[in-house]
Amino acid sequence: MINATQGGVALAQLDGILASITLPTPAAITPYGDLAHCHPLIPDPLLALTKLPGSPTEIAPIRALVEQVIADVPLLYSTLPQQIIHGDFAISNFLMSNGQITAILDFDLAGRDLRALDLVVALSWWPLERFATGNEWPILDALGHAYLAHASLTASELSAIPRLMRLRDITSLVHRLGRYLAGQESEQPMQVRMQHSLWREGWLHHHEERLQTMTLAWLQ
Repeated sequence: MINATQGGVALAQLDGILASITLPTPAAITPYGDLAHCHPLIPDPLLALTKLPGSPTEIAPIRALVEQVIADVPLLYSTLPQQIIHGDFAISNFLMSNGQITAILDFDLAGRDLRALDLVVALSWWPLERFATGNEWPILDALGHAYLAHASLTASELSAIPRLMRLRDITSLVHRLGRYLAGQESEQPMQVRMQHSLWREGWLHHHEERLQTMTLAWLQ
């Protein structure tokens, strides 16, 4: 089993390599912040929300989150550094041998995006089943400390991590909505995914200050 420190080091080393790559033409992968192009059936995310399963009252908090992210995207993308990122740094995307990481897999989402999003994706995935138990914090801290020991992020990028976690989650939600509209997702899993976004936002709301304090400590 890969521990968070190993994962943080591996991600930092990977991002260092990806930062040296220059693409001759724009990448075909849609950035996380381009919500109008993350699924071909959703050119207007706010309009598409009306097709979510549920009453207007149930959909209202989801709409508020999507509106918040859409409003936040221009500032994030105009102020934070970009480079090629892996885009899906989850525990399942590794090969191990004798307790060591030997390969990182699944570059389907790799492309130019906000540099900090690779760490954000890892922070979102690695302690997923432990969020809201109190046991997520050691994993988050170990992952971030290991990453910052081998890679550089600015204080502005670290301070933006709660907002970037929200962006990553809502982009995923909109993509899942596209699958739902395409008939590739049934109503019940879509409702579960909606509840996940609300649960994630509740965690961020209650822990944003603690999360920012922890992330800025990684610079020390």
